[in-house]
This record gives sequence, C-alpha cells and structure tokens, in this order.
Amino acid sequence: MNEELKQPRLATDPPLAVLSGTSAKEASDILFQLLLEVVRQHQPEIEPVLKGGANISGFTPELMARALQAQGIWFQLLSIADQNAAMRRRRQIERTRGRDALRGTFAHVLAEAAREGIRPKDIEKLLSGLRIRPVITAHPTESKRVTVLEKYRRIYLLLRELEMPRWTERERTALLDDLRDQIELVWMTGELHLEKPTVEHEVSRGLHFFDESLFEKAPEMLALLEGALA
Repeated sequence: MNEELKQPRLATDPPLAVLSGTSAKEASDILFQLLLEVVRQHQPEIEPVLKGGANISGFTPELMARALQAQGIWFQLLSIADQNAAMRRRRQIERTRGRDALRGTFAHVLAEAAREGIRPKDIEKLLSGLRIRPVITAHPTESKRVTVLEKYRRIYLLLRELEMPRWTERERTALLDDLRDQIELVWMTGELHLEKPTVEHEVSRGLHFFDESLFEKAPEMLALLEGALA
C-alpha cells in the first residue's frame, strides 16, 4: 500500500471542503476525517484507536470488537484510496504515452508479442480455443456482506466524482455528505457475517459479482482485446 496514505490528517491541514481528492493523500484524508465523524457520533471512545494513541487494556469485549471494526473499515478505505490513486496514474500514462505503455494491458502484451514476431491472427486462433469459467470462492466466515460490498463500491465511485473540477462548493459538500453516509452505513451494517452464511447468502454473494462486475466488464474487456488485435 502507498506509504503516503498511512498518515492521518493534522489539525493544521485544510478543511475537507477545499480538498479536491485528486491526490492519494487528499483522498485518504477525506476518508479518514469522514470515518472519524462517524466514530465520534456512534462510539467516541474508540476515536483514539484510529489516531494511534489509545490504551485498550480497559476495553470491554464489546468495545474491543467495535475498535477492531473501525480499524477494519479504515484499512478498507485506505485500500479504496490506493486503488483510486493507481487508476488515476494509469489514466495519466494512457493519456500521455498511449495504452500500450500500460504494463499488463492487452495493448502492451500484444505489442510485445508483435516485436517477438507473433502475428495477431496466431493469437486469435489460440484465443478461439479457450474456455473460461468463473470460479468464486470465499472463506465461510470472512466473506463480506453483499450490502457492504455495494457500499464500498459506492464509496469508490463517489471518490472518483470528487476528483472532477466541475463541482460547485454546494455540490462538493453534497458529495462529501453522501460519502459520509455510505461510511456510516458500513459501520451500522457490519462488514462480516457473525455466523456461518447460509447457501442462499453464498449464492447471493456470488451473483453480486455477476451483476456488478462480470456482465459490465466482460464486453468492455472483449472490446479492448479486439482493439489491441486490430
């Protein structure tokens, strides 16, 4: 994870309303401050835990569980900020140097293959014989609830929206309020199943990835592959 994301905001840092979210540090600052607001409202005793200065020896089991929950949410939010920063860097590389400069993309791999004398039609022939099947596995007690996965997805999309320079101050404030609401919903829902999920829960979780990822991204991936082979 990017080291600059790990440091929380200082009291002298600018308020959230003036942060654009266009840097990894700003994105993590926004998420950290909003999580602190949620914790202050629902469980103020564990705010020092997030700030790294708490003595947890006197915590009750319930309070310890809440502290662990807050830290788990924060690590997930850090991951979202890191992913957002990585995607922003990739978009910048594609704009300035072209898609074939992005390592791991179809354009990059096929350009490397062409330099090695491998023809696109040979690759097409190999691809036509492939059979791809999704395999979805999860630890029965650690898989996140589908509702929480959806909320984290919403948080990621809102963070992307905050990067846009077109918003007025009023609109940015509304986006920040929405972002805070999503973090609060994660807190209130709970990330993990406290009991073994039923078969229905597991099926629902698997279908979530079809609805939110596979059906949307498969056509996009095929279009990128066809473009790289052209």
